[in-house]
Amino acid sequence: MYVRLKSVDGQYAYYQHDQYNSLYLYNLSTSEEIQLTLYEHATYGASIYGNKIVWSRSNQVNPGGYSTNISIYDIPTKRVSDISRTGRAGDGKIYENIVVWVEHKNGLMNIMDVYMRDITKHETRQVTFDGNSTDPDVYGDRIVLEKIYQEGEKRSSDIYMYNISTNETTRITNSTYAREPAIYDDKIVYIDSRNTPKYPEEGDIYLYNLSA
Repeated sequence: MYVRLKSVDGQYAYYQHDQYNSLYLYNLSTSEEIQLTLYEHATYGASIYGNKIVWSRSNQVNPGGYSTNISIYDIPTKRVSDISRTGRAGDGKIYENIVVWVEHKNGLMNIMDVYMRDITKHETRQVTFDGNSTDPDVYGDRIVLEKIYQEGEKRSSDIYMYNISTNETTRITNSTYAREPAIYDDKIVYIDSRNTPKYPEEGDIYLYNLSA
């Protein structure tokens, strides 16, 4: 499954208008490619589990702005529904019945918190409350995320883990250069720029073993 960018006048959509993005599904067993959404909505940041796909969908609300929500697509029924409805959501991920995403508060990109929704129980929960949390991922009972904080003039970031059942948060890294976590089973991987502090856009891949 991937996102296709429609080209217009020889340029990709991200150089023009977001509404030219569309969601496609590629079936590895049959080698079939199916277009799931039309070009009427911006589509990016897709995540799939089983028969469910979540992605960020934008609607133009005025000539100069977009309202972005996390939507979910059910492959067998072809039904689309919204997970978030604030118009300021992004970075959606899904595992089993849990969807996680980021809400940008009051339309400010630098004030953000992580939310989750149990699509089986139809319950939504706010996971963080500090306004500095982003890039969530989920596996089983665990949500990993990046927290961004300011230390003087330095912009720092580290990885944290939230346990859904116990409502407890654990700090995973202390390097102050860790970002973009992903989790599977007992393994967390992330990017860390501790070896290139003058060039934070660069970095190495690290693995944290929760069972070790």
